[in-house]
Amino acid sequence: DKFGLANLKEFISPTELGLLKIEGKARKLVIFGLKDYRFGDKVVIKGIPKAAVKVANDVYEVYQSLGIKSGLHAQELN
Repeated sequence: DKFGLANLKEFISPTELGLLKIEGKARKLVIFGLKDYRFGDKVVIKGIPKAAVKVANDVYEVYQSLGIKSGLHAQELN
């Protein structure tokens, strides 16, 4: 809110190193834990890439390529 922003005014700068920077504005922020939050329409979950597809609640589908060494070891490459 405006009162909180006024209290932090001296600690906010877009360029000065070590100070806070306003990177975006949203009407709704939900924090579930460290690196796990919803900021407006943006959803961030540690360990889940942005390209992941949500299949069900708490279930995501991620493309993961297989390296040559791992593929040969698992005998999945020709």
